[in-house]
Amino acid sequence: MQGIDNDKASIQRVHKAAMKEPLDKFSELVVDVAKELVGADNGRLRFVDYTEKRLVPGAIRGALAEKPEMAVREIGECIVGQAAAQKRTQFVLNVQDNEYFKLFKTKVSKMGEKDEDWKNYHDKTLENLGSEIAVPVMAGSTLLGVLSVNALKKNAFQKNDEKILSAFASEIAVAFLNRRAMILEELHRIEEEMISVFELKEVAQNIADGIQKMVKGSIPNIFLYDELFDENCKENENPFQFLASSGASEAEKELGSFTPRWSPNSHGEGRGMEAIQKYKAGEDSFIVVEDVQQDSLGSPTAREKKIMTTCCLPLVFRGFIVGVLYLHFKEMHFFTIEEKRILKMFAIPVAIAIKNATMLPTYVELIGNGLINQLNRYKPNVFIRNNKITLNGTIWNELNEISEKLNNSRGEDEISQCILDGVKKLCKVLDLPVHFSDIFSKFQIHENILYKLPYYRDHFIHMFHVFYLGYLILNGWWNRGVSFLDSKDEKIKSVILKKWFITSIQHDIAYPVEMAERWVPRFPKDALDLDVEILTNFDWSPILLAGENTLNVENMTERFLCPLKSTTDNDEIFRKEIAFKKWFIEKLLKKHDHGALGSLSLLSFGWSKDDLECALSAALNVLLHNYWKNPNNTIGQLAFGHYPLAFLLTYCDAVQEWGRPQVDPFNDLQKLVDPSTKFGILEVDLKHTAVVLSYNIEERCQKIVEDWSKLDETKKNTQRDQQKHDIRISIDKYIRPICLAWEFGGSSHKFEIKAQDENGETFCTISII
Repeated sequence: MQGIDNDKASIQRVHKAAMKEPLDKFSELVVDVAKELVGADNGRLRFVDYTEKRLVPGAIRGALAEKPEMAVREIGECIVGQAAAQKRTQFVLNVQDNEYFKLFKTKVSKMGEKDEDWKNYHDKTLENLGSEIAVPVMAGSTLLGVLSVNALKKNAFQKNDEKILSAFASEIAVAFLNRRAMILEELHRIEEEMISVFELKEVAQNIADGIQKMVKGSIPNIFLYDELFDENCKENENPFQFLASSGASEAEKELGSFTPRWSPNSHGEGRGMEAIQKYKAGEDSFIVVEDVQQDSLGSPTAREKKIMTTCCLPLVFRGFIVGVLYLHFKEMHFFTIEEKRILKMFAIPVAIAIKNATMLPTYVELIGNGLINQLNRYKPNVFIRNNKITLNGTIWNELNEISEKLNNSRGEDEISQCILDGVKKLCKVLDLPVHFSDIFSKFQIHENILYKLPYYRDHFIHMFHVFYLGYLILNGWWNRGVSFLDSKDEKIKSVILKKWFITSIQHDIAYPVEMAERWVPRFPKDALDLDVEILTNFDWSPILLAGENTLNVENMTERFLCPLKSTTDNDEIFRKEIAFKKWFIEKLLKKHDHGALGSLSLLSFGWSKDDLECALSAALNVLLHNYWKNPNNTIGQLAFGHYPLAFLLTYCDAVQEWGRPQVDPFNDLQKLVDPSTKFGILEVDLKHTAVVLSYNIEERCQKIVEDWSKLDETKKNTQRDQQKHDIRISIDKYIRPICLAWEFGGSSHKFEIKAQDENGETFCTISII
């Protein structure tokens, strides 16, 4: 029992180290624990490298140590290479008899004829190995690396040792996934910091400092690149301009004073130009030189400064190269595929931040033109009724006009004004109270206060995009005959559209109030440069007691319970009523939640008797969009069938990230889980994470789906209204979703949205089936 407890304690140490220690220290601990678990003499942890053709060392521990470059293995080479190639554990009791080990020894022996170090490695290390276990470290179907242990004796391991190491490899994979999530979270923070400032030097310094945190031991240098540089300029001129560096010493920072080599006739150009030329040719532009000192094409300056490894990649903004990122290392650095993916992902917001700091970007550059240019595909089937344009058709016309203006707008101020004018027009079309559009206008002014808060991101433009995306989805459903929220009655459609507009355009309206306790303490410093901090402890209870707010809480509670009454007994309804009110009041008074505040604000606009129903429905949707499952599970979870527009709002709010600092939408999507709504990660690997949300229209839907294939086509056509509808999202978490192009399409019963990055690769797919 003591041994088992020790094993558990060691595994816990590994998980803690994954979140706290640098990669080299974490890797060493992994190998040490692996050796202890099976009593091995030596251990190695290798990672898949940036070419995906080799395994490179992460840690080397034990009696027989070698230089890091001697631990590199081609995929398929030697025993560990076979573990990687086959993605299967290799259990070898006598390595000297293993055919792949023999081939590798022969290779090293030939190298030893010319190099004393390799000869010693052959004679003192390879010749003395007896047994080995090599276990692939897998995340789903993706290979992260290989953990291997060996012993000097033959037959040193038992079959149970193989099971122990395989189980430990699974723990390592989980630790690496957790570590990756932590790195990505840190990456998001760095992105938000650099996007929140506009002075170019400050942006560049934030970038350089952030990269040095991400890639330990690196000395980052960032250079601007003028793609329109006149190639007929003087010999001593250069299209590169130094921006920023980050290093442990002044000598390291001085590396930035040596600009990348460039020549008008392409002779004598450096790795930076090589990366640029490869990008233009459509090739992999991630350039690495592992041993600069032995590189015949390397920079004499880099060799003089004793740089061992260098890496560079172009910074590309919408197909234009705005700069080059260089990373230098004083010790040899083996790049892993993980580091390559993270750096290439990070290069996208870096290019955007540099572009934003050098000029006012257009709407298309900031947001992407896909969303607003897809409107024609979703023109309402019924555009004119009784010789008059339907409300849906009028909204479509207004959105078409707004889209044209946005395409020609530049800078956030102009974009925001264009959206504000468009929303005011839509308010008139929908015959909404003047106060409604006034509050939206005031939000744009008040939101400026919040931009100085760390990590705050835009909500004014975001609310318009949420409306736009939801409008396309609704018309996608209606045009394709999807049954939910479908009606041939244009009056009912008009009511749904009115509810959706009120819901989406107002859902984040209360953010300045929710965050008052964060911006008020900063106000003296920001406004008057007074270095003081005001402690705030507001009493929010007057909001609940003011006017008709208490009655509005009752009205929204009744509306929340209404869909449940047909399937829930009275006692349970009573319990849910108490729980809902408690949750609502706590959200308002303790959390100052913008959903709760916004819902009460909506109901204070002086609605007409005819529009009060729309207002109450929209207010509940706004309240529920920030709705989380209660810990005591007394309220339940958000169901599409019960609260369709609240579900649609939460869905659009989570996946609409155009032009905003990246966040992980999956946390928000968890709000949608309920007994009739399934949420789960279908696939986790280094490249993609697929998320599925599915909602059932009725309880017996599952049986209908199971029987669907048995029906003939005639019956299928009559029962399509009863089939299951899924919302499926597949998002590449390792590419920041800056949208260059959105593609909308699908068959009569399948609605798809695809987003592409500047390389034309699809990174986000949304399907509604």
